[in-house]
Amino acid sequence: MLTHNVKLVRRVAQGGMGSIWLARHMGLDVPVAAKLISGSTLCKPSAALERFAREARVTARLHHPNVIQILDYGISARAGGVPYIIMEYLEGEELEHAISTRGRLPLDETVSIVQTIADVLERAHQQGIVHRDIKPGNVFLHGPDKVVKVLDFGVARDEKDLSTRTTQAGEIVGTPFFMSPEQFVKPKEVDHRCDLWALGVLAYEALVGRVPFEGMTPTAVYLAVRSGQHARPSQLVPELPPAIDAWFRAVFQPDPARRFASAKAMADALARAARAGRSAGAANERESAEPRGASGPRRSRIVELVRKRSRPAAIVVSVCALAFAGAFLGGSSASSAPAARALVGSGAALVRSSVHVTPLSMRVARQHREGEGEAANAVNATDAAGEMAEEPSTPRASTTRSEHRVRPTRRRPPHEPTSFFFFR
Repeated sequence: MLTHNVKLVRRVAQGGMGSIWLARHMGLDVPVAAKLISGSTLCKPSAALERFAREARVTARLHHPNVIQILDYGISARAGGVPYIIMEYLEGEELEHAISTRGRLPLDETVSIVQTIADVLERAHQQGIVHRDIKPGNVFLHGPDKVVKVLDFGVARDEKDLSTRTTQAGEIVGTPFFMSPEQFVKPKEVDHRCDLWALGVLAYEALVGRVPFEGMTPTAVYLAVRSGQHARPSQLVPELPPAIDAWFRAVFQPDPARRFASAKAMADALARAARAGRSAGAANERESAEPRGASGPRRSRIVELVRKRSRPAAIVVSVCALAFAGAFLGGSSASSAPAARALVGSGAALVRSSVHVTPLSMRVARQHREGEGEAANAVNATDAAGEMAEEPSTPRASTTRSEHRVRPTRRRPPHEPTSFFFFR
């Protein structure tokens, strides 16, 4: 028995600083989760114990349906003075496991997850709480409906708690792949915008299957993060719209002042980008679905071109006919000479105008032929891209996805992240 009401059943996860247990609340007769600090951690300075207590207090204070619920906190006299947190028991998987298993997530599902996490962060930021370790490993998809739950506020910064506003020299708080530039160099000055950066990295990994900034050491990761340069998501996943690329450019601004001002604004912008992409995709589908006959629009343009090019020839024929008529009239009657001269003059004017029309029509025809060639090339390229987007099993798509399912980005720096255990 951990307490007089909670009985430990089995251990479900183990970390460097503690463990998670499936337990049963005997009074309520329901399963619960118990988070315990390991004995080796108890021998260390009180910083770990303070963080453990802070996690319980901060999480309980949020009162958000998408934050894991805290049921109790204390020190167990029955288990040798071990600190514990009793939480609701979650069944499902971490977002990190979902991405690793599936390769990447669809755009709509990612937008929904980001909006939910952003709502949690908005509530936390309003209360002066900065999570500082948002990542897929700290997001749980609970139950058959995959309800999003944000976990692990152990390294959160609480503006109401002065002890959380001080960090030791050289101490890195967070997980390097998801840390903003200022977390590396100015950990004492971070604010809510570091959570927005981390949420952007989470969204990128969910959509693409890899993190945007990689490196074998924290220093290498920092150099990549500081530049803010990353591969465009639409370059790695062709079906993603360009509006998503623009959203990530705004998210990964090295200067915090140039990022989104709040989690809500960030999530709303992502939803708009996704809608814009769907609208553009629907327009392209409607255009491609329009019926084309055997001749099609191109044939009508060609026919029109032929008609334009045949005009000079028709003018020349008309001039010849007029000249013949003038000669006939001139031979038949002297009185008709003025009329014949008028007809011949009109023919000459037409000939002069045809001299200018013919080169112009030839230039138009040449430009049209060049435009037809370019249009054909563009149509072929679009069709090829469409086939790749519709057939994710093609060699190119499978290669792109398989390259990132190997999860090279999960290579961790020599040290473990500060958040130390999760639900499985």
